[in-house]
Amino acid sequence: MGDIVDWGIQLVGGIALRSGHPLEALYRRVRALRLAEGASDVLRLNLARGRFELDKGRL
Repeated sequence: MGDIVDWGIQLVGGIALRSGHPLEALYRRVRALRLAEGASDVLRLNLARGRFELDKGRL
């Protein structure tokens, strides 16, 4: 969905980012989802690192 919103903003132009524009609202929602996805990836990496450190006899 993020790619579609990005494409729509490119198509419409800068006016799409003005407050009250439907694409602006979608962009904010998609951005929040992207940030949440990133947080999960970072968490997954940290858990994996912890697991490898545990296997090495370290905590």
